[in-house]
Amino acid sequence: MQMLYDVATVIHEDHERVNELFGQLKQGRGRQQEIVDTIITLLSQHATAEEQVVYPRLEEAQTTNKLRDIALDEHQTMKNILARLEEVGAASSEAARLMGQLQFEVTRHVFEEEAQILPMLRSVIGEQEMQDLVEEFVAARDGAPTRAHDSVSGRTR
Repeated sequence: MQMLYDVATVIHEDHERVNELFGQLKQGRGRQQEIVDTIITLLSQHATAEEQVVYPRLEEAQTTNKLRDIALDEHQTMKNILARLEEVGAASSEAARLMGQLQFEVTRHVFEEEAQILPMLRSVIGEQEMQDLVEEFVAARDGAPTRAHDSVSGRTR
């Protein structure tokens, strides 16, 4: 069976890219500050696109409001960590602790999103809209700010 290229696939690919960067960071491969900057950029843009494109679609199903709210809270937690990482830099003594905390938060969020939120989204909007959202998601992600803004909440309610 051929796998469809839809918004869930794009989101999964983003998740995999960030996971690869965490691995590079742990192994000490590459320039640490560049890797941290890339993680900050990717997560900031990815979260913005989810908040603008994906999560509003979940409002159609009242049962997903709690999942959406949890995801938004997780995004805010990650943004706070990203903002702090920007402040201290990859070479600081605090950076390793922050990256560990960030990786934990991202891993938990990715699991919940891929196991619960995206399947729920698919059941609410259907296969065709999942495919149609790719272009909108990518445009929102690629046009989003590249830095965390911890003072701005992603909440849409």
